[in-house]
Amino acid sequence: MKPIILYYSRTGHTEKLAQLIASDMHGEIIRITPEKEYRGSSRRILSRVMRDRMRKKHRRSVTPVPDLREFDPVFVGFPVWMKDMPDFVADFLSRCDFRGKTVIPFVTFWISGARGPLKTLERVCGGAKIEKPFEDGTFRGMDYRKWRHAVRMMIWNM
Repeated sequence: MKPIILYYSRTGHTEKLAQLIASDMHGEIIRITPEKEYRGSSRRILSRVMRDRMRKKHRRSVTPVPDLREFDPVFVGFPVWMKDMPDFVADFLSRCDFRGKTVIPFVTFWISGARGPLKTLERVCGGAKIEKPFEDGTFRGMDYRKWRHAVRMMIWNM
């Protein structure tokens, strides 16, 4: 089996990580696309995300769901918005079949960390085993090379 990288990036930070992982792990890569792209400043986007969540208006993804049968592990990357993953990322992931898969998240954030998004990830990736999350934040983060080594060892032992 070979790895696949599913990700969303608005500013390019998560995309750089996705490309690095795809190169290091020799995996295919798919960008998750929202039905309507988010435009404007980060402050404006986060305000819109907060209003949408308060109104229970969930954005959807237009990315076709891939057949994951030939892939394992599945790397999933996204930014943290308002202490959770973007709704359209959750929508996309909830339509994928993760039964029996290993999901390895890589999460980018400014301050909030990955605790909330990882709970959502467990919910939307039903049937998957969540392993070795990578967190990359402005004020704290993990060492990519150490994480990559740990992930490679895990994959090698799968």
